[in-house]
Amino acid sequence: MHPQSLKQQSIRNLRRFLEENEFLENFSNLLVTSAAIEPYIDPLKVNNYYLPTSPEFALKKALAFEPMDVKGIYEIAHAFRDDPVSSYHSKEFTMIEWYKKNIKYTELPDFLTLIINYLLEKIPSENLAANFTKNIHHISIKDLFKSILKINLQANWPLKEYEKLAQKNNIHCKISNLDIDSLIKNEYLKSEIFTVIFDNLIQPHLKEMNICYVYDFPPFLRGMAELSDTGWAKRVECFIEGLEIASGYQEMSDPKEIQNLWENNNLIRKAMGKEIHPLDEMVIETAPKMKNVSGMALGLERLLMKLYTINSIQFFKHSSF
Repeated sequence: MHPQSLKQQSIRNLRRFLEENEFLENFSNLLVTSAAIEPYIDPLKVNNYYLPTSPEFALKKALAFEPMDVKGIYEIAHAFRDDPVSSYHSKEFTMIEWYKKNIKYTELPDFLTLIINYLLEKIPSENLAANFTKNIHHISIKDLFKSILKINLQANWPLKEYEKLAQKNNIHCKISNLDIDSLIKNEYLKSEIFTVIFDNLIQPHLKEMNICYVYDFPPFLRGMAELSDTGWAKRVECFIEGLEIASGYQEMSDPKEIQNLWENNNLIRKAMGKEIHPLDEMVIETAPKMKNVSGMALGLERLLMKLYTINSIQFFKHSSF
């Protein structure tokens, strides 16, 4: 099946599945005043506006004003990021993002597995074994590091522990001197080291698994995830044969905490010589409405690549809704 036709059929089926599960569809603008909170996500700018890096902010604001009986909300959206183009990266891609009330982030994997099974039922894959979605692994970041690197990773490890880990594994990070508050700088440096170690030493092991859900990330990779009592970000990512296809978390609901995080992330961006992410005041103000809400974002093209053996995301380039 041609990638364009596959994508169109998948969107129709995903929309049907989400509506059967009582999710309300949202339609957001393609020009926004704020594109992200994470310091490492780079948006595409159009005059004084941005193209959305995801429909996250629009969905959260919409959910905050929906009637109480609405169980969840979703959007099938064009997303844009200023990333280098590769077989797995495109500056424009399709994101399926949903938020549901009264569920925990640990329940998100079961729902995503239902979505994958539904899609395979409607559009069977000749390339997958019948038991593909039965070979599912669930593991925390801490247990991954313990199993592969034989270390006892902690949520609030100081920078020196990450530096020792990098040195032990002959990992070299190109880190420039940042003119930034020492505490924030340390979080940035930890993130840089962690990412290199995860990409080079951890993620290759995930290629041996059909589907792997990885839980509980260090706080410097929280996005807008709530932190647990032990300091881990209540976040989960889905990998299919080593490729990340989805990320979700339990939402932060404290406006002051979100504003502080946003401002600190902007200090990192400023020190990196990047334009800051403008704060979305309505996202901050409506944050209490996100209490007990969890959400997930799924990269559609990446999912289809893995399910139907498509070698490059660029094959979807000329596809449309």
